[in-house]
Amino acid sequence: MAKGIYVGVNGTPRRVVKVFVGVNGVPRRVTKVYVGVNGVPKLVWTSVEPGQVVFTSSQIWTVPEGVTKVDIFCVGGGGGGLPGFSQAGYGTAYGGAGGGGGYTSKALGVTVTPGSQHSVTIGAGGSTISAGNYASVSAGTASSFGSLLTASGGPGRTNNMGIPMTGGSGGSGGSCGTITESSGKANGGSDGGNGFGLASTLYSGNWQAGIGQGSSTRAFGEAGNTLYSGGGGAGWAYSAATPYTWTGGSGGAGGGGAGGYTDSATYPVVGTNGLPNTGGGGGGGASRRYSSSNQSANGGAGGSGIVIVRWSAQ
Repeated sequence: MAKGIYVGVNGTPRRVVKVFVGVNGVPRRVTKVYVGVNGVPKLVWTSVEPGQVVFTSSQIWTVPEGVTKVDIFCVGGGGGGLPGFSQAGYGTAYGGAGGGGGYTSKALGVTVTPGSQHSVTIGAGGSTISAGNYASVSAGTASSFGSLLTASGGPGRTNNMGIPMTGGSGGSGGSCGTITESSGKANGGSDGGNGFGLASTLYSGNWQAGIGQGSSTRAFGEAGNTLYSGGGGAGWAYSAATPYTWTGGSGGAGGGGAGGYTDSATYPVVGTNGLPNTGGGGGGGASRRYSSSNQSANGGAGGSGIVIVRWSAQ
């Protein structure tokens, strides 16, 4: 616990927060005061300035001397985006769903002990899978600050080859797959909101966007602070004999990867990865059925998470 020095002001004790001494005529701030107890120096007062540490990799952190209260904010890794899917003979193609952003969590005014050590874990983003596989995209992993706070990663989704195509849920929901029978874009969600989806006019099914956590994903939940955990946008799909250029859904603000697009020159393009240390979801892969060939691209990987610790003057 931080030590204290008090002075009387009109009969009321007031804690001293700053002490200066003159050095060659220049005031120098004192940060620590010791007194001798049986020949042993004992710390009786410290002055702690406000501070913040941003962790982008897993490590052990030692609480600075004098710091007894901290605020903690964690962002889990984002989920990976699904690949696109096309099937010759059926005259259609499906864009991959975007991955959900990692969940966020906060804890304010947590009591810590100066000099104590805490294990900081940064969650990894989920990977994608190759187009044409019936498999699950991996989820992002959790970020944590010791045993005091944890934020889960954005969950993975199973590739059902287009039917249905549900976006990944998470801190901000990813979007569902875009398809040629619909117009518009399926963009990833942001700031804890849901993603966007497009219903099929050809098939019935559960074409749903991912569901966001329902609370702000800004650092410490504060308006105006840095935004994290954007959902991944869905990949675009096109099914026609003539190649055209179409853009995929945009990634949600806060690091979400954009969905892949179809291009007249390069054909289907992979989804964009979620940005590192944002918890953004990966974008879905694009797909295109051209004549009798199947052309599908992979989705993007989710972005890694982050942990932020701050403290006020103590």
